[in-house]
Amino acid sequence: MCKLEMELTAVDCSPLSAPRKAAALKGALFLFFILTRALHPMLIDMSKVDGKMLYAKNAPVVMNKVLTVLLMNLVAFLGGGTQGVRQCWQPRCMAVFGLIGAIYALGDFLEMLSMSKLSGGVYQVLLQTKLLNTALLCWWLKGSGQTSLQWHVLLLMFVATSCFVIVDEGSSASGAASGGLPLGAMLCVL
Repeated sequence: MCKLEMELTAVDCSPLSAPRKAAALKGALFLFFILTRALHPMLIDMSKVDGKMLYAKNAPVVMNKVLTVLLMNLVAFLGGGTQGVRQCWQPRCMAVFGLIGAIYALGDFLEMLSMSKLSGGVYQVLLQTKLLNTALLCWWLKGSGQTSLQWHVLLLMFVATSCFVIVDEGSSASGAASGGLPLGAMLCVL
């Protein structure tokens, strides 16, 4: 019995270890999401040559969706074997998640179209409006509003990003006309 007690004490079985692991995983996922969303417009902007994309605008979207399907099938296989993969491809699941995936693919395709014409900074302002619009739609459609602090943070993030883009666009291009697009977009959204 003594040996079993020693083995149990060597493993962290405290009730606080699971919430800590969950909090660490949430933090890591949050940082991953922030990094990917921050690098996304910058990498697309860097891939342009003379302001034009040298690849089909839908190629990144198609590759993203194909890789997502493959990765999620791999996760299902590792979690549940072939039965897990079969569950992913049930008609009921496909109807729900296929529709959601198609909507996201359309949104991604429209993002790529906008990125072919806009700079990365202006695109970041559009991403910030997406956050505001999502919060407004949740409030209107679901009735789940944000706290006063959350609204202020969303608005301040949007304004800060817009101000950064206005300053950046003004310093990178000559003339005042380049700063007018982000300012005009910001005023239209507000």
